[in-house]
Amino acid sequence: MPSQEYRDDLMRLYARTKVDAIGRVTEFQQLCQKFAADTWFQKLRDQIELAKNRVETCLDGAASSREQVQAAIKLLCRTRDDREKQGLYHELIVAGYESAWTDPQQLYFEGAWPKIQLKYDFFLSFTCRHPESLGDNPINTTYKQYIITATSKDRFQKADRRSLNLLAEAVFNEFTQDGGVKGYFFPHSLGDNALTEQKLEEACTNSLVFVQLVQHIMLIRPNSRPNYCFFEWDKVHQHFKSDETRIIFIMAATSPDVFKNFRYFDDYAGWHSHICQKDPPYLPEAAFSGRPTVEAIKKLFKDRLRPQVQNAWLSFSDGVPN
Repeated sequence: MPSQEYRDDLMRLYARTKVDAIGRVTEFQQLCQKFAADTWFQKLRDQIELAKNRVETCLDGAASSREQVQAAIKLLCRTRDDREKQGLYHELIVAGYESAWTDPQQLYFEGAWPKIQLKYDFFLSFTCRHPESLGDNPINTTYKQYIITATSKDRFQKADRRSLNLLAEAVFNEFTQDGGVKGYFFPHSLGDNALTEQKLEEACTNSLVFVQLVQHIMLIRPNSRPNYCFFEWDKVHQHFKSDETRIIFIMAATSPDVFKNFRYFDDYAGWHSHICQKDPPYLPEAAFSGRPTVEAIKKLFKDRLRPQVQNAWLSFSDGVPN
């Protein structure tokens, strides 16, 4: 395994020196001679040099310190799928570039870094609740044609349509279909309320964007069990604070006017108000409708909803102060 001693020295030297000049640094030459027989040292040196070369390519051409911070954030966002490489980039940026930025820029970068490391692009909140007297979950019937298009006919026919919310699966697919987008989907409770809440809270706070598929029944208090949709919204509302760009509501089997006048449980007043204030899009019902309705839903995701997740990442670099 690589030695922490020479790793620290290599990081420090590469962070402060251009790649094309590192070979002329006496301390670097001595370090290479000292560990010439250490294959771990050779591998680590090559790894750090490649990382620093990439950092220089992305940051050194910036016309201002603001543009340099923006370039650093974009680079780190683009390497979220490789945590080791991302960590190297971050170390080199902090040690070699950050001190030249203004105090507000340094604070902004330090605040953005934990968000850039979030595990999920989005968290999908939805309910599987429906009136117990009915057979299939009505949401599956209401959006049958769209669900088949967004998943498959085989999936719709073989799924447990009474217990599952297949519209939620279809929505999840819409956000992840282009690849490179990682979402959190939790279809069932674990039976243990405390464990379920722990997993949900961890996933909520490790997601950049919160997406909630809104149905009327969510705002009716369930009998003798937690309302996990409310729990999720409450945790996100506290954690995200006023960052509304990271919260998306999508209305299903209802309309804004109907939902606005819906008689909700009083503890959910703040939740209901928040949904109404966001003016969320409405998914037109697609039980028996033809292709135009299905295409309208898919266009809504393509033109409005998926870009909101993508733009949440872009907002990190857009918000860098002068």
